[in-house]
Amino acid sequence: MTYDQAHALCAQIQPSLEHAVMALNDPNYVPDVRLPLQLGPRIESEGAPCPVAHLQGMIAAARETREWAAGLLAQYENALSDAKAPVPAAITAHVDALKRRLALADFQLRAGTDLVGQISQGEATAQLHEKAEDSLWEALQGFFLISQSVARSELLTAKQARSGFIRKQGTYHDRRITPDELWEIADKSARQELRGTQFGTDEMKEMCEKMHGKLSARAQQYADEVEQAVYDDNAYVISKMANCPFDPLYRSRTELTLAGQRIPADYEFHWDYHRDTLDYRKHFGRAPGWLECQEEGSDD
Repeated sequence: MTYDQAHALCAQIQPSLEHAVMALNDPNYVPDVRLPLQLGPRIESEGAPCPVAHLQGMIAAARETREWAAGLLAQYENALSDAKAPVPAAITAHVDALKRRLALADFQLRAGTDLVGQISQGEATAQLHEKAEDSLWEALQGFFLISQSVARSELLTAKQARSGFIRKQGTYHDRRITPDELWEIADKSARQELRGTQFGTDEMKEMCEKMHGKLSARAQQYADEVEQAVYDDNAYVISKMANCPFDPLYRSRTELTLAGQRIPADYEFHWDYHRDTLDYRKHFGRAPGWLECQEEGSDD
């Protein structure tokens, strides 16, 4: 599990550096990836509690990532202290926001470390293992976000920090996507139950083929806007779709407009990746379990 996680993260290094080189050499460069970059994919233990050795590895990784984040922030503050002109209020506010993010990630790292300590002392429930893993992963994500946000204050806004979507001048572009990356669309419970299984792997591969290996601009816009709606408490997750890609099913609290389409209040909705359109109804039918990719229109 730990090898697979390290391998999955290391695989992101070269493509990310390629995007960085292109951006440095082209002032008009528009990335076809989401910014800020998200830490992932996350490899989770299937059918068993997360091993203590893996949790200890996450602690070590989080501490190392923190050094990078805190170091960049310190360099930024030193540069500001050496500035001859008064520091604008917007920059001071940005530094304060970075410090708050760092404090939150530090808390998540301490909490996860404490939980791992409890687990190491004896038997613990699977829920405690999961809680420790979640806390450490959130810390890693927080430090990773800070490292990217020192020079871009807009990445720290509530909307972007939660959804992970930001586009230059608010535009969206179709982007390539792999079957493994499709799991980021799935509901968390589906990832925990199906990721790594033959059924889940086959379904995601078939789904990716149906999507022609592309995540549409409208689907990305929907994901961004529904995250904001949930953050604003205008929508909430009520279930998950039974067919691939096993995405969350939401209910609207108020009338919403997502990806240019209106959804009445108190309606259930999700993005239909088979037809690449927003699907909403007063009530979706319920299914007793997971369905194969060609079966549409049900949730679990």
